[in-house]
This record gives sequence, structure tokens and C-alpha cells, in this order.
Amino acid sequence: MLRRQWRVPTYKCAIIGPKGSGKSSFIQRHLTGAFDQGYYPTIGVVVIKLLFNTSRGPICFEMWEGGTVECNEAPNPVLKHIKCAILMFDVNIKEPFSNFSTYYSLFDLVPSHVMTSICCNKSDTKTCQKNPLHLTIYRCTKISCKTNFNLEKPFEYFARKLFKDQSLVLIPRKPLLTAQVKLSGEDLLRKKEWASKASPEEDDDKVH
Repeated sequence: MLRRQWRVPTYKCAIIGPKGSGKSSFIQRHLTGAFDQGYYPTIGVVVIKLLFNTSRGPICFEMWEGGTVECNEAPNPVLKHIKCAILMFDVNIKEPFSNFSTYYSLFDLVPSHVMTSICCNKSDTKTCQKNPLHLTIYRCTKISCKTNFNLEKPFEYFARKLFKDQSLVLIPRKPLLTAQVKLSGEDLLRKKEWASKASPEEDDDKVH
């Protein structure tokens, strides 16, 4: 008798946000560990599967990323039949939330049960410190693709909800590759401070 093959639970996850916010870098960091500071705009729709091991077993997120044109289409192919979504912003620019409402309104196109996580990339930079009010209002998860800060948080939050287990943790894989950039002494100190100030997990029933 043939043994029945067990399938890894897989969920569609959309990642949206302004161009240059680090969506592709975020995915590649998880997929290969590599980090590239160059900007390469996404053309069309890209689908990549990310596999994670958790204390409750493996889980796979099928990441859907679309270019600006695709995300503005109706109906939106990226948001169709999603289970969760990540909204990403670059807080290293002067007005990171200038078009926040435009992208946040995309969540109105999906059912209310879809899990969401708002991620503010490059949160280890000086410019980020000038936007504390917005980060508080929108309950953002501060991350940094360059320094690997908090990159697992969105997926841990989703997995806990999907498995209905708030004690679930992601099992660490081999360390991600170091970014091919030189960090100054001030950057290293700021990275250390961010790690020490990482706040305890907030109420999971609210939008992250």
C-alpha cells in the first residue's frame, strides 16, 4: 500500500507597497539570505513560495508581488483569494506615509478575515526616528532588510493565527547572509539599541 504523502499547508500572501519600499528585498532575504542594495522594479506579477519550520510543523506562504500597474488593476490579481497581506513602507524617505491611504485602501478590497501586517522597512535609520507618531497610529512592525531586524515577525504572527496557537515560534534557520555593505560604528550601535528595545508582542487580534 502506498503511503499517503503529507502536504505542507500553503497560504497565499500578498505583499504590496510603494515602489522602492523593499518588497522584493524582503522576499529574497527569506528565500536566499542575500541582500542587494540595487533597485530593480518588479515587472508583472511575481510568485515565490517561502517555507518556514515552526514549533507546530512546516508552513508555506505563497508570496504574490505585483508591479505598480498590476496592483492598480481591477480586479486585482495579487489580492485575489489571499489569506494574509503585508503592506510595506520605506521610512527612510522624507514623507514615507504621503500615499499611505492609497495602499491601505486596498485592504478594503479583501474580506475582513484576511490577516494584515504593516511593515516599516529601514527602521534602523535616522529618518525613521522622525516619524514616531505614524508608527504608533498604524501599529507598524519595524523591520530592516539590510540588518535582518524583525524580518520573521509578520510570518510568525500569521502562523500563530493560522495554527490557532499563540505559543508557536518559528524555528531558526541558518543565519542570513550579511548585507554587502559596511556599517559605521553609529549604525552598529543603533542596531544594538533596536534589538534591546524590541517591544513584547502586542494583542494579536488587532491589525499589525
